[in-house]
Amino acid sequence: MNHAVYLYKNHYASKILMSGGTDKEDNKNEAETMKAIAIQDGIPEN
Repeated sequence: MNHAVYLYKNHYASKILMSGGTDKEDNKNEAETMKAIAIQDGIPEN
C-alpha cells in the first residue's frame, strides 16, 4: 500500500486498484482494509 500511495501522490499513477480475498485470521476483506489505509494516507475515496 505504501508504494501505491507514493505513486499516486507523485502523479505516477492516476488510480489505485485494490483486490484481495478474505483474511483467514480476522475474516476481513483485504481490499476494504487496503482502501481504509489509502484513505487514511490522504487518497480520495473516489
